[in-house]
Amino acid sequence: MGDPTLDLRIDGLLDGGFEWQWGRAIGAPWFTEGPDAKGVDVRNGLARSGVNNAWIRTGSQNWNAILQTIPVDPNRDYVLRGFVRTSGHGNGADVNTVFFGVRLPGQWPPVEQHIGPSPAGRYQEVVQPFNPGDRTSVTVFCGFWGVGSDGWIQIDQLSVLAR
Repeated sequence: MGDPTLDLRIDGLLDGGFEWQWGRAIGAPWFTEGPDAKGVDVRNGLARSGVNNAWIRTGSQNWNAILQTIPVDPNRDYVLRGFVRTSGHGNGADVNTVFFGVRLPGQWPPVEQHIGPSPAGRYQEVVQPFNPGDRTSVTVFCGFWGVGSDGWIQIDQLSVLAR
């Protein structure tokens, strides 16, 4: 076996399970991008764990995302983890690509994973390593470009771990 890697929980990312959200609108510490519907499923059985999860839904071709800016230590290795479930699976409400990752100020493109539709009805784990370089904050995001027909994603259990 190779060297084991120890990941330590970093509390810079807050409310990764959306459990602090008491209403259906996305609130602090999260913010959103894009004009289409976003919110929180509050206590309705759609979370991967806990009782809440976030969601985005659109029939447009717009970019929509849920984001949070977090503090980080410069030049430290991190891992962003989270769980995403999508509509689709060939039934006409496809989400073809979810973008999950970290924006580093002054750098483009973001450090991100692109995932396709999740296995039918199941959340899939997404893992994105990153190093912020000399930066002291980054913006965590999860979103998608609509394909012009109804599609949605659900997001839960985001965390940032230090290596």
